[in-house]
Amino acid sequence: MNKDTGKPEMTWMKAIQGKDSFYVVQKAFKFEPADDDVAKWMRYLRGVAVCDSRVPERACPAAKN
Repeated sequence: MNKDTGKPEMTWMKAIQGKDSFYVVQKAFKFEPADDDVAKWMRYLRGVAVCDSRVPERACPAAKN
């Protein structure tokens, strides 16, 4: 609960250590998300990855047209 507004706030983060940098992706809500929203954003965060064309097993996907 936000102490100033008295309303719920949630922030989910995913941190990824790349070869050269450290990355953080976050999704924040200023309300209680519905179950469908939770499922949607958890799928998104699970799918977030760092690609690096210098490392074969972390190659970047081909661009979609």
